[in-house]
Amino acid sequence: MRVVKCEPERLGEPAVMLVEDSGLPVSEVSAFLLSLAVRDFSPNTVRAYAYDLMKLLQFLDERGEPVSGFSPMLATEFLAWLRVQSSAGRAQRSQLGLVSGDGRRLSARTCNRVLSAVSSFYEFLISCGGYSQVENPILREADQSSARVLGRHRPPLLTSADQRPVRRILRVRTVDTVPRPVPDETYLVLLGQLDKLRDRALLELMHEG
Repeated sequence: MRVVKCEPERLGEPAVMLVEDSGLPVSEVSAFLLSLAVRDFSPNTVRAYAYDLMKLLQFLDERGEPVSGFSPMLATEFLAWLRVQSSAGRAQRSQLGLVSGDGRRLSARTCNRVLSAVSSFYEFLISCGGYSQVENPILREADQSSARVLGRHRPPLLTSADQRPVRRILRVRTVDTVPRPVPDETYLVLLGQLDKLRDRALLELMHEG
């Protein structure tokens, strides 16, 4: 199973697809990627979803389970499976990652992103893919703490439905990283490229802040 590039025949079609070893596209994933493309998701986002769902289908193939057989219990096993997978991506200095004898593991943020993609995939299958008898295996619950935040975004119209924040129960705890400061050499070069005093003042304010 692999993600391959393809040439969209018309605007609003994805530029990637997930195919089986036989070369045939995975129909459910193709329909989901199409739904993202027609909603004007960026090509990089669509590509990331394709790779995330490839991990899900690889896990299901190892377990001998169909897409419709993915349950909350299997979701927990899937997370454990993700935590021991090797990362083929370039290391990010801003993220903490586990390194073992056979390479770097997927970071906690990457695992959470995959779970989010899987949840969106099953929401699509339930609402548009004829999987009405299947429940989303990535369980969610109301996020009471976010609901109490005073600065939380609220609908601008009084007639708009109130948006209730939710969070996924199955996720990996992440650590908020401290932003990396710009090296002094880079900052001075950037400052030297600005001609207007207003732009220099704004940059100085951001740098000192």
